[in-house]
Amino acid sequence: MKNLTNKIHETFDQGKGILQLIPVFVPRRFSKAGRRLRLHPDDYYALGTKRGSIKERWFSSVIPAMNGELAPPDEGMSYVLPFSENLSEKFQLKQAVDELKDGIVGSELMNKYGGWPMYSKFFDYLAPLFHHLHLGSHVPFLFQSRDQLHRFRKLQELHRAISFVAQMAKCLALTRNRILSVSSLCKS
Repeated sequence: MKNLTNKIHETFDQGKGILQLIPVFVPRRFSKAGRRLRLHPDDYYALGTKRGSIKERWFSSVIPAMNGELAPPDEGMSYVLPFSENLSEKFQLKQAVDELKDGIVGSELMNKYGGWPMYSKFFDYLAPLFHHLHLGSHVPFLFQSRDQLHRFRKLQELHRAISFVAQMAKCLALTRNRILSVSSLCKS
């Protein structure tokens, strides 16, 4: 651990506060890649077809992609190239933030968020992304069983379906009775 601490401080000091991040590419199993990330054509499926094609590039990430059971636990996390430029000595941006604290983030952000508060992504999907929701990591723990979580997700799907029907009804000026009959179909 002492070597890592020294490496982090050396890289930060030698770079005068600027860290060189190693590019992070994340595959997704759904959709097709738009091929605008300018990867070599062979590299879009560099991790195999079971992992899907690379469709995202992440920047300054201190959180994992949580990309399924085939993904490594650090997928999506940014790594810092040490000042020695030896890739075998790389370390995570999260480790640098945990070590340097407000020296890298600043006291205001450190006090407010306790670490690095954001990251960015370039999306490269061929088709537009579908509507989806990112629930906080605490949400699954609110449920005592997988069945409760499953019912919660089904209710979310039902809510989205009913919201969609309501929007369509508004657009088409349907009567209240028609809306109720359509929403009852969604419940079954």
